[in-house]
Amino acid sequence: MKLSVYQKWQIVIFVISYLCIVARHAGLEGWFMVKSDVNDDLGFSTTWLGAMDSTYLFCYATGNYISGILGDSFPIRIVVPIGMALGSFCYVIIAILGFSNYDNPWLFVIIFGAIGLTLSTVWPGTVSLMGRWYSSKHTGKVLGLWSSNSQVGNILGAQIASIILSVINASWEVVTITTTIFLISIAMIFLTLAKENPNPEWLLEESQAFYEIKDQAPSNQEKKSISFLQAWMLPRVAIYAFTYACVKLLNMSLVMWLPFFLDKQIHVDKSLIGTIANLYDIGGLVGGFAFGWVTDKMGFRAPALCLMLIGGLPIFGIIQLMNSDIWWIFFFITFLLGTLIASSDNLISGAVATDLGRSDSSLGNNENVIATVAGIIDGTGALGAASGQIFIGYLAGFSWAYVFIFMLCVNCCAVMLLMKFAIKDTKTIRAERKKNKNSISTKQGE
Repeated sequence: MKLSVYQKWQIVIFVISYLCIVARHAGLEGWFMVKSDVNDDLGFSTTWLGAMDSTYLFCYATGNYISGILGDSFPIRIVVPIGMALGSFCYVIIAILGFSNYDNPWLFVIIFGAIGLTLSTVWPGTVSLMGRWYSSKHTGKVLGLWSSNSQVGNILGAQIASIILSVINASWEVVTITTTIFLISIAMIFLTLAKENPNPEWLLEESQAFYEIKDQAPSNQEKKSISFLQAWMLPRVAIYAFTYACVKLLNMSLVMWLPFFLDKQIHVDKSLIGTIANLYDIGGLVGGFAFGWVTDKMGFRAPALCLMLIGGLPIFGIIQLMNSDIWWIFFFITFLLGTLIASSDNLISGAVATDLGRSDSSLGNNENVIATVAGIIDGTGALGAASGQIFIGYLAGFSWAYVFIFMLCVNCCAVMLLMKFAIKDTKTIRAERKKNKNSISTKQGE
């Protein structure tokens, strides 16, 4: 089947926005993979490493609130690559400090704050761009697949770090330089190829059998603007934002600390740490698409999300019992956690954020709201994750069992926050099925 001009542009937008998140996460994962090397090389304690993570996330959260508004007010094709370029510059400084054996952790903390602030432009901008090019009918499937970008970026960053550290036997600074080159390259590609909105005539040429033109066709009505506070008041936005704070804390804690934990506590061979960490991301990739498809079919996200988070509860309890004698079980545990926790992160930050941005009928199908809502969701999530890193870095200095008990409690909070929506949506699904069943029976009786 020959692709239309619109479909070809959809593919281009999908790929370049996907690669932006891949590049951002590859840089972060590269840093997380070399944490133990930085600990050995520069003598930074887990408390200082946790402070760097927290500062990054706090600044990332603040930046998300601002970047969401910027993405709705200024050209996305400019806002996103500028942030990526500035973030790349900060990574270069980190590498230079490493080569110079500069061991004052305060400057590292400040630079990671700058990285969080600059790279916060990427997620709200690319989510908004995807919302403009893909109809609400395909949100779960498309954004479920698209949101795997973070997992692919983590896998790529982990493999780059593993090859450079274990195969080439180069220093951790080389890992940072390599991922930075990739980041700035993708920024240049995005700047060159990104297109803000589809042309109206392209939309009119598309078949309604495949696309909801009514959702994307231009309207004669002027799209209403929305303030930051008004976005918070949209249905379910606040609860999902706080739920995501818990989920993001869990997800980022596993991504940031799992390689360090496997190396220092479980004593896994360095050549295998990257593989185990990748299984978490592969689980998130598979689960994100699968559960995105399921929730599209259901028409609701909360019931499936709640079940996924409940499934994570016993796993955090089991991890506390693990030791170096049965290290191999982490091949299974990390994949399962990725399927449940990382995919929940994907769904909320992608499909749910886009749904919420379209949720108020008084605004019409206003894609310009999506970046603001995505910024609120992702920013609140980053605040939660940042707060958690302070505790995790501190608790890890005493016992890793305390760390996983803390994560278990956070998981419980996420379930409790989402439970009301899950129950309400489940009742709605049952009522609709009962209504459809009665309607079919009535027609057969006639």
